[in-house]
Amino acid sequence: MYQRIGHLILIVSCSLNSIPVLVLGDAATSTVDSEVLEKLPHDSNAFTQGVSFFDGYIYEGTGLYGSSQIRKLDPKDPSEPIEKYTLPSEFFGEGITHYTNGNDKDRFIQLTWREGQALVYDAKTLKSLFSFEYHIETSNGEGWGITFDSLANEFIVSDGSVNLFFWDAAELDACEIETDSKSQNENENEQVDDENAMRECDLEIEASRSIMVRSFLRESPEPIPVKYLNELELVPGMIDGTLAHTVLANVWFQRYLLEIDPKSGIVLRLFDLSTLCPELSQRGENVLNGISISGDGDRVIFVTGKQWDSMYKIRLHY
Repeated sequence: MYQRIGHLILIVSCSLNSIPVLVLGDAATSTVDSEVLEKLPHDSNAFTQGVSFFDGYIYEGTGLYGSSQIRKLDPKDPSEPIEKYTLPSEFFGEGITHYTNGNDKDRFIQLTWREGQALVYDAKTLKSLFSFEYHIETSNGEGWGITFDSLANEFIVSDGSVNLFFWDAAELDACEIETDSKSQNENENEQVDDENAMRECDLEIEASRSIMVRSFLRESPEPIPVKYLNELELVPGMIDGTLAHTVLANVWFQRYLLEIDPKSGIVLRLFDLSTLCPELSQRGENVLNGISISGDGDRVIFVTGKQWDSMYKIRLHY
């Protein structure tokens, strides 16, 4: 049902809209990869773009213009939000992740699809704090997935291309100071705004570095780029027999997760989740697109997708 792939095959068609497909390799090399621990209910109307875990709760970012949200969910029953914030209608929400800022305050960051803006929230209240512009010079300007490496104090970001981008999280601390200053001035001037209004920070963040994600072909010694990298999650993994952080990623319209070495960009493992994925709807939008740690162990994660009626807790093996 779940297989570890010793060799990966990449198939690319000549169509401009082609989607790279990693296919199971030689069956003789396959081993058990993961197991389903729990099946949970999920809101089938949620256009899931990213999932994160903080303080015992699941947080979900959803998309579509006019209905994009960030939601707090009960991990025992994630079908209805406990709390939520709805984005302004001009934003199409994308991936989210939890992080801790330079003053040890918990935050969520949420990307937007084509607006070139990232939105930052207080993680405990979901109060919107500020927005900023991002990486329009170093990528295609779109936002797809994001995760946070606390040891490096970096965000790892995808834009649907073959690349992962790295942002210095310390750059956002200036926005915290700027926002606090604006709030204080407004209070002194007795100006009353919507308390949950998003403030724009004068920051345009660019990637400090990037890597190309590549997978080896069975018949070729050279790795080939993998396009359409989407939702991301940093997890404890193993590289060359040594414990190290790795990045999980799903690929748009595909039914598997990749495990990626964040230093080299090489695909280390492929997790086949095809048995969890529903049949595509008529519009074909209900694809895998949610990955999060669970708090129940280093390799136990939540997975779901756009407009899925289920969320799964699974254990990944090496």
